[in-house]
Amino acid sequence: MMLITSLQVSQLIAVRNRFQQLLQADEEEQTPNELWEYMKEVVLSEAKKHIPKKRRKKHPWISETTLNLASKRKEAKVKGNTSEWSQLNREVTRSGV
Repeated sequence: MMLITSLQVSQLIAVRNRFQQLLQADEEEQTPNELWEYMKEVVLSEAKKHIPKKRRKKHPWISETTLNLASKRKEAKVKGNTSEWSQLNREVTRSGV
């Protein structure tokens, strides 16, 4: 048994109403491509109106500490200090996120 939510019902009603308007106002013949484009536009626009987007929590990809270590590592590389650079490189790798 399929459960239909209120959002699905409201979208279905809106799409059905728009297609009834199309059939009633179809005084001139339309090509199949025109009908397809209209149908696609109706379904997509009604879906945007009635179906909410899922929002994901955004986690920072990299922490502020790791960014600071990376900038120090970059400075050490520019200065040519390879021993400091290699130590900072290990720390950046270990800090992960």
